[in-house]
Amino acid sequence: LRCSMATAWSLGALLAVCMAAFSSASPPWPELAATPPMGWNGWLPTTMGLIPGYQNNETMYYAAADILVSSGLRDAGYDTILVTCAGWQRDPKTGKLMENPVVWPRGYKAFIDYLHERKLKIGAYGDTGEFNCCRMCVEGKCWSEPGQLGNEELDVQTWADWGVDHIVIDNCDNANTTAESIFEYERIRDALVKVGKPMIYGIWDVGSGKSWAWAPNVGHYWRTGPDLGTRWGGTGTGGNDRSMSIMLNYDLEKAIPDLSSLSGPGSFAFLDNLAVGLPANVPHHGDTGLTIDETRAHFSLWCIMASPLILNHNIFPGPKAVDPEVTKIILNKEVIAIN
Repeated sequence: LRCSMATAWSLGALLAVCMAAFSSASPPWPELAATPPMGWNGWLPTTMGLIPGYQNNETMYYAAADILVSSGLRDAGYDTILVTCAGWQRDPKTGKLMENPVVWPRGYKAFIDYLHERKLKIGAYGDTGEFNCCRMCVEGKCWSEPGQLGNEELDVQTWADWGVDHIVIDNCDNANTTAESIFEYERIRDALVKVGKPMIYGIWDVGSGKSWAWAPNVGHYWRTGPDLGTRWGGTGTGGNDRSMSIMLNYDLEKAIPDLSSLSGPGSFAFLDNLAVGLPANVPHHGDTGLTIDETRAHFSLWCIMASPLILNHNIFPGPKAVDPEVTKIILNKEVIAIN
């Protein structure tokens, strides 16, 4: 729409056309999210020591890929591995994103090919700022991992060249005003369109700045609340504190005006990564952990609300393996079908 043609129309007619064009906007390739995306995020289990014998590197991720297939999780819909805080840096010569060779000795592209051969997808992690939320340390050397600010098109092209299927963009290193957040998230969307490689686009801005007012036109799913803890969230104190609780995030999303018209095929409201299978004090000190009944109710709520289902716990067998009842809950095909 060329609004410079205003001289040909009355102001009222121009405003009506502009508003209609805005309200009908949608993220690129909405068919990629015809249903809520599903997957597994490996960051929390490794950084919190929930997978004995593994660190946040390619050895763990290759093993996780095999487990997603052998356990039935992939066939239940959890077909994406989100690689978060895993050694990203910039090539000092080209400025392009690159993997740390200690973390990824075989190269990130080789891992992506391994996933695709097994009918799995890869999710890359980024940020609206100069840096993302992660500080990585390898062999005594520590650095802040790069974000996408000022390198949006370059980084999207790099992800496309690697074969990335899904990106999640955080908002840690940003002034976090609503206007700046929207502007940067839109720049990444525009870079996706320009590069032309279809990818699911997740907006992980913890619901700041009323994301529901703008994100449905930008990304395929968008956070509506704070980082989730493993607490149900009653009215008491301590472990029942409503902060970072299941019920707080649920209530915050339910309070969004006209939610049913904003969240649906193509762009979904996201209640945060699932807290199923996590022990007490993970991810936050004071988290009580969830009982099996609470776990079942938590998973059911996420499915009823059509939230993306991103697992966040140890899916590995052996020491610290989750209660088999948790696995039954997340593999329940009838409940997933509701989602």
